[in-house]
Amino acid sequence: MSRTGYLAEIFSSVQGEGLLVGCRQIFVRFRGCNLHCAYCDTAESRVGEGTCRIQEHAHRSSFRCLENPVPVDETMQAILDLELPLHHSLSLTGGEPLLQGEFIHELGKRCRDQGAEIYLETNGTLSEELKACLDLFDWIGMDWKLPCATGGPDLARQHLQFLRAAAGRCVFVKMIVTDACDTSAVEGAARQIASVSPSIPMVIQPVSAIHGLRPPLPEMLLDMSAAAQGHVEEVRVIPQMHRLMGMA
Repeated sequence: MSRTGYLAEIFSSVQGEGLLVGCRQIFVRFRGCNLHCAYCDTAESRVGEGTCRIQEHAHRSSFRCLENPVPVDETMQAILDLELPLHHSLSLTGGEPLLQGEFIHELGKRCRDQGAEIYLETNGTLSEELKACLDLFDWIGMDWKLPCATGGPDLARQHLQFLRAAAGRCVFVKMIVTDACDTSAVEGAARQIASVSPSIPMVIQPVSAIHGLRPPLPEMLLDMSAAAQGHVEEVRVIPQMHRLMGMA
């Protein structure tokens, strides 16, 4: 019997965050999340209810909707209809994709059979769920949630467990910062990342203006970058480029 998943949308666009900025990807956005970050820009995907919006053509903004849960057969067909070979990779994003591990496993195998690379965008808290399907992923973009930015608890212990589990894949850490964050918070996280491996790249992402949140001043971003470079080998400061370009 085919697996089903709770999805928010399937569409073609350009990756706007992290190390793959500028790469054309097909995005499969999952519904449901185990966190509630203050800066979340896809709050509608936190819940399982609702339809899944599917782009019908890679070069046109025409969409149709499917009821959830969506069978993996229909998900795969939607991906193929968007001309998979034109894209750098398939992005599994959310929400939190790893909450639907069985669906990911079946979808990932089918995409692998089509020669696609798979990129996981994750909040970096579900290490056991990651282990169950780690071999499917070519890239892992893992958030490191700073309490000063999320308004939530300190998740460093979960993030460290996740990083250790992800060590067999090309993984980088993305850290969203607001003007409520200081250099010591970023440096402390960089020190912990380096305890797993100093070669794990780190992306500092100033928050986009949302929910009244503001990014740090430019000089603070430079201070954060310099402090992180004392611990990890590669540090980049990259805003949400798709927002600047007016893309989804």
